Amino acid sequence: MYALASDGVIFGAFANVNERVQVPLLGLAFGAVVSSVLALLFRLNFLAEMVSMGTLVSYCFIGVDLFVLRYLHFAELPGDSPVQLRAWAANGFLARCVPGLARVRWLRRLFLAFLLGCVWLATTLSVIIKGTQLWRWAFLAPPGLALIFSGALLTAFKPYDVPGMYMSPGLPLAPLLAVLINVLLLSRLSIRSWIRFFCWLFLGLLMYILYGVKHSKAKSVDDYPDSNQDKAVKDSRPDVIGDQLADTPAADKDKTTSEPENEEKKQSET
Repeated sequence: MYALASDGVIFGAFANVNERVQVPLLGLAFGAVVSSVLALLFRLNFLAEMVSMGTLVSYCFIGVDLFVLRYLHFAELPGDSPVQLRAWAANGFLARCVPGLARVRWLRRLFLAFLLGCVWLATTLSVIIKGTQLWRWAFLAPPGLALIFSGALLTAFKPYDVPGMYMSPGLPLAPLLAVLINVLLLSRLSIRSWIRFFCWLFLGLLMYILYGVKHSKAKSVDDYPDSNQDKAVKDSRPDVIGDQLADTPAADKDKTTSEPENEEKKQSET
């Protein structure tokens, strides 16, 4: 709640830190009151299912975000933009068998195929397979093959490391397995849990549309496209993003105006 209020997504009063105890008292008090009311009104299994649903969805999106951050950070790149492959893939039979594999469009398609394969596999396990007959398990072959094929090809791509960003070992297996496991666990929840989740999701989106869009502080980042982090990302992958950042005309102007001043200072010192 404190993080959301600090970003302006919810009411900023929840982010006010008390000077005496150095904690956001209003946010803590509001959270305690809401939790107490929910505990009094609903049963424990209802609350447990809601917590499980929210936690699994959050972890699933964390896996997706991690992959996008390390592989598909620049979504505005055209499909023909090159990406780096690992040494065993670039020099092996994989690059020869799949022409044009080192392109952004292949990376997007494979990741989308993996996500659809996860949903397909989870749906097959929860809806189609209800008995113990062996022939029912044959329905797992298509989504299983889609997951294996797309996941194996995704391991051929090399993630880019941004200076100053946190380390993330085990790419891309860690985010892909996180998405797969959480989607499978989500498929085991009841229909009522999904209905409740979408109701809460609707209320959250309504809150964001009516308040968060206007007061969010994240929109100020869009006003500075050439920030230090974006520059570090561009410099770390010149083969993907393009040439190194060049000096702007404004910077050249400042540079030319500063040279006479430096000469005057040197003459005054001598």
